[in-house]
Amino acid sequence: MTKKDHKTSDTLIGHISISGKGIGYFNTQPEKGRDGESWEIQKEFLNHAFPGDTVEVRKRAELFYGRPQAEVVSVVSHAKMEFVGTIEMDPEGKSADAYVVPDDRRMYVDIKVKMQKAKGKNEEKEEKMENGMKVLVKITEWKKDADMPEGEILEIIGRAGENETEMRAIALEKGFRSQFPEEVEESAHQIKKEESDPKVIAAEIKNRRDMRDTWTCTIDPADAKDFDDALSIKKLDDHTYEIGVHIADVSYFVRPGTALDTEALKRACSVYLVDRTIPMLPEILSNDLCSLNPNEDKYTFSAVFHITESGDVIDRWFGRTVIHSDKRFSYEEAQ
Repeated sequence: MTKKDHKTSDTLIGHISISGKGIGYFNTQPEKGRDGESWEIQKEFLNHAFPGDTVEVRKRAELFYGRPQAEVVSVVSHAKMEFVGTIEMDPEGKSADAYVVPDDRRMYVDIKVKMQKAKGKNEEKEEKMENGMKVLVKITEWKKDADMPEGEILEIIGRAGENETEMRAIALEKGFRSQFPEEVEESAHQIKKEESDPKVIAAEIKNRRDMRDTWTCTIDPADAKDFDDALSIKKLDDHTYEIGVHIADVSYFVRPGTALDTEALKRACSVYLVDRTIPMLPEILSNDLCSLNPNEDKYTFSAVFHITESGDVIDRWFGRTVIHSDKRFSYEEAQ
């Protein structure tokens, strides 16, 4: 469905945006933002491009209500191939085809699926495919002369309108999955096993500034599940204090090039929805090894300052540390 970058003298390559009416827009001067010249692309000239795709376009001679027009010559790369939508089946069960109506209003066509292949599985529980259910579908092909693309159902999300269904649909539509690939989970559990070895712990602590005897605390919302930063304070003399700001040393556990690193890079961050968190790292890391839980030794990166009573910084130090949080405060308790 994609072609290699083969820009010619009369074509431009860039990102396409598509409105809910199926009209494409191509900014010929992205460096100018909204002030750049924009070409309009009518639906019949989108050439199977999806919202956000990188496309090669060519300007057309005609104007439409005074607006310059263009056409997509080819799709260089698709921004996404998986969409959340509602499945529409033949109510009489005579047709082997069903259609997924995408939730994304910018997706201007439905996606055809074969019912005999519609065996998507729900991450949370078993679900039976029914008309009107929310599903996650992956586009597999869009034949040249076909009115719409074809796809396969990856997952049955649930019944439309239910809170659990809609919340998971929002996350999946944006590319966030609750579950991690099996190899990522295995890597996380292997790290947990290795880091339980007293010899490994002792060897690593030797490489760090030991601040476990300094009074330390975390301050987070009352319903927080993980704690990634902490504060420490120590009185040095009658006029000077040592203040430490500590952040969980995630890089110690997530090494470059590993399955964990690849998955974390793909997710980019943890996602906080109204009633749930979709973490960037498996729970054994995000809520355990990399969480600065109270009464546990933890590896951190720290900024340590010597500060006078008047607030003057007279010394500073940055580096790897090991800390031991004495208290987990909520915001209200700390206040």
